[in-house]
Amino acid sequence: MIRTIAFLLMLSLSAQAQYFTKVTTGPQSNDGGDSRSVNWIDTDKDGDLDLFISNGPAAKANNFLYMNNGDGTFTKNTTASVVNDPGSYDGSTWADFDNDGHIDVYTATWYGQTNSLHRQYGGDFQKVIHGDIATDKTYSETASWGDYDNDGDVDLYLANSAVNKANILYTNNGNGTFSKVVTGPIVSYEATSRSVDWFDYDNDNDLDLFVANEGGENNLLFRNDGNGVFVRITAGAVVTDGGDSFGSSVGDIDNDGDMDIFVTNHGNTASFLYRNNGNSTFTRIMTGTAATRTGYAVGSAFGDLDNDGDLDLMVANAFAGTSAVPNSLYLNDGTGIFSAIDTGIVSTDVGWSYGVAFGDYDRDGDLDIATANCFGANQNNALYRNMGNGNAWLTVKANGTVSNKSAIGAVIRVKATINGSSVWQYRMIAGQSGYCGQNLEAHFGLRDATIIDSLVVRFPSGITVVRTNVAVRQVQTVDEPVPAGYLRGSWIADTLQGRVPLTVQFTNTSVADAGLSVQWQWDVNGDGVNDAATKDASFTYAAADTYSVRLIASNGTTTDTLRSKDAVLVLRPITSPVFLSAIPFVNDTTIAKNGKVQFSVNVLDTSDSPVTYSWSRNSTVQASVTNTYQYTSVAILPAPRVDTFRVTVSNAFRTVQKLWLVRVANTTVSVGEEPLVPQYRLAQNYPNPFNPSTTIAFQVPQAMRVSLKLFDSIGREIRTLADRTFEAGDHAVDVDMSGMTSGVYLYRMTSGAFVETRKMIVTK
Repeated sequence: MIRTIAFLLMLSLSAQAQYFTKVTTGPQSNDGGDSRSVNWIDTDKDGDLDLFISNGPAAKANNFLYMNNGDGTFTKNTTASVVNDPGSYDGSTWADFDNDGHIDVYTATWYGQTNSLHRQYGGDFQKVIHGDIATDKTYSETASWGDYDNDGDVDLYLANSAVNKANILYTNNGNGTFSKVVTGPIVSYEATSRSVDWFDYDNDNDLDLFVANEGGENNLLFRNDGNGVFVRITAGAVVTDGGDSFGSSVGDIDNDGDMDIFVTNHGNTASFLYRNNGNSTFTRIMTGTAATRTGYAVGSAFGDLDNDGDLDLMVANAFAGTSAVPNSLYLNDGTGIFSAIDTGIVSTDVGWSYGVAFGDYDRDGDLDIATANCFGANQNNALYRNMGNGNAWLTVKANGTVSNKSAIGAVIRVKATINGSSVWQYRMIAGQSGYCGQNLEAHFGLRDATIIDSLVVRFPSGITVVRTNVAVRQVQTVDEPVPAGYLRGSWIADTLQGRVPLTVQFTNTSVADAGLSVQWQWDVNGDGVNDAATKDASFTYAAADTYSVRLIASNGTTTDTLRSKDAVLVLRPITSPVFLSAIPFVNDTTIAKNGKVQFSVNVLDTSDSPVTYSWSRNSTVQASVTNTYQYTSVAILPAPRVDTFRVTVSNAFRTVQKLWLVRVANTTVSVGEEPLVPQYRLAQNYPNPFNPSTTIAFQVPQAMRVSLKLFDSIGREIRTLADRTFEAGDHAVDVDMSGMTSGVYLYRMTSGAFVETRKMIVTK
């Protein structure tokens, strides 16, 4: 009987999947290029979901923000700072980090660039340029907001995949500034990290951390033990199944009240699906198409796309050699086993997709899909509208007060009678899902339910709101109540950096019981003397310096003190025009085809603003972000030729460029003159012949994507050994040929214009 019901359900759901239709009009469907993230966020607080998509080509690009018009159409925002700040962007994460009621955005970059934090002031975004969070130069994939210390504001974790691979944790100081955490396993363990998920896997009301790693490295799970202490979990399949993992999504796939994990794997391998056992351990699920199908999975998202009361799954696929591939849509049978739906526009549209996210943009009660696409670095992004099936639903929007304003980390549970049975469903508000996806709303499918028995929202503070007999087919907003007697001090400033004379407006955003009478004491210049006693203080700085700020809030019995060291940076006034000059150290020159040349610029900057450097060769961005750049010509490329080198130098006021022409002669340098920097090189595997394992070593001259593939003796592809970005220098890949027959095999390395093939011999 159960099998019959499941079979009928699958037939019904397979037919329903045809109800997705592709939206082909509007800017969101006709923009594209080399896109990465998808965020459904109500950026303007008008009650509907706007769409943000990041863009990540090496040569930099602007991001996209589409404002929802409330009628199923979008208008492209072309004026906000967040869409006028070119970079090589990957993942993005949205949250109201300063708890001022306006949502902000952080976007991670690659190629050694600075990441981007844009703070919103009521519709006007402004880029943050002060502090480590705004000046660190990294090779980052994704980031996620999460209040790991439960102090009422969101912190930020950043995943890095090249050069300095240690991930970064920025702790929110509660006043618009951040401090970098420098100790502990979550910031000291180096891996090729692709994505991060904050989620409470052990249901102890604090956020634990899962990190997906590529290149065959084990994924990471860190248990939060409170007070900033994290313990790395080293046992269990979830942290010992090494894979080429790009991203992860967490969700309760079997409605048992805990968070399960789906991990996307690349390189024509199967993804991982883990069931939470409810005792802080996980079991890998080995049945169902989502857990067994091989492919090139990158992004993913859980969502009840058919509103039947369980979480379904969307997987974005990309980088399948030179082939365009479709994405994958999977339906849940109600027990956490997923089957593929390979018909319908969502599953047959081909290309490459990075990020994916569900969101009910047209407010008709079912989840629509947006994908960020990148095939050929010129593919348009996609929006798929869910045409619906009449099932009931509920959308929940939570607002924190004692907890962070965005309610990230809040757990939402809904109980209703579905198909004659009482069912609890479980969701969590998160700073990221999959690889580059996000939606801060919680959506529940309710099938034939006519009323919601219980709606329970547990905020990160532990404060819980319970509502009963809630109507279906609505968007329900839940605000966190402030307990009697509660008091917490915090503040934000309209600026944290400027020139003498600098006037700063401090706005108090303290949370206090409405029945309390609170007194305020401000020391805004760090001299120990109170400068103001108003709720919202204003102060003018007359001397250039770095100042700390202290706020004391008191109700007579409870006092909360917030100190911020080095919060306000006041620069000297500009007494002469801003001047930025780049002076070349070398002129145009000629080198051998394996010769080298070093460029250097000397910069005179009279503005005290941060100076950035960007180098390019023949319009391709290079790894150096300092005032020097050393280039070694690749001998295998055609010569003679002329290469163009350009440096772009910027401060907050001006940008200048310098161009050099380097003529590459059809000669080589002697052994004694060999360049010191790495070259392209593919070594003979060792040992050779071998049984069953060998190692292939190779070298790249700079951070480059490398494809290493294995073929049989007549050139038929067997499998991908590596397909990712490697930093400059020497690398090695271990190859296991267990199960393969004796004979000659080929392996080929492709990176940029470099292609080389070698033979290896298996003997058994």
